[in-house]
Amino acid sequence: MNPLKIGNIVRVQSGVVDVIITAPDLNLLHEDRTYRVGQLGSYITIPTDDRSLVGFVTGVGRQEVTVVDVEPQLIMQAQLLGEIRAGRFVRGVNEYPIVGDDVWVAVENDFEAIFGSFDQLLSGSKHPQSFSLGRFALNPDFEVKVLGTEMFSKHVALLGNSGSGKSCTTAKILQEVLDLQHSQVVLFDMHGEYKAAFSDDDGQLNANVTYLDVSDLVLPYWLLKYEELEAIFVDRSNPLHVSTQVSFLRTALLEYKQDAAKQLGLT
Repeated sequence: MNPLKIGNIVRVQSGVVDVIITAPDLNLLHEDRTYRVGQLGSYITIPTDDRSLVGFVTGVGRQEVTVVDVEPQLIMQAQLLGEIRAGRFVRGVNEYPIVGDDVWVAVENDFEAIFGSFDQLLSGSKHPQSFSLGRFALNPDFEVKVLGTEMFSKHVALLGNSGSGKSCTTAKILQEVLDLQHSQVVLFDMHGEYKAAFSDDDGQLNANVTYLDVSDLVLPYWLLKYEELEAIFVDRSNPLHVSTQVSFLRTALLEYKQDAAKQLGLT
């Protein structure tokens, strides 16, 4: 029996599988590293002929039995995420497992395929093709790297409570991204909190960073449509005053346009 085997599938429903845990010890030692079997947030693999399905453990519990002198069975649930084919992870499952398939604990080689090491430099360049996003929570020695082009071609959000580290995470990501080839980043620093992240100890900006404060920005009013001017000048905190403000704004804009038209000889 493969030493990585921890159980068998007993139920398959859409993208979720139930696994009966058969491992004699819930702390599995493999290549000098201990893996916790059935731990929430851990990963499993389901090997097939030419690929391995990857699952994320979402629940674990005991299944009570009615047979006398038989211990309750440990059951865990896992959400299927994708497949490892030829050493590369692909999201989505093309071929679902069946009841009875073996389930293995995911180990370092699987993590490298799932999250990608991507340590290579771009061909003919000194620039890396990826940047470090952080370290894997289940294995702090494993650095999670992300391909810059693939990540920023999608919508990305950093979510968390106040004080959880969203700003620090954003700064760290941008610091890493600046090492990528042809990286061009525009950051709208609404609260003026990121300048220090791209400066040296003396407060001097890094050579590849340009910082523009509010005095450096000019927004020509003639670039704005009426709806945009209304959004800037009309205070909507009190609905009773909105119509008066809108009426005044329309009148003022019309008068200014008429004066400008006369000066330009358009009327």
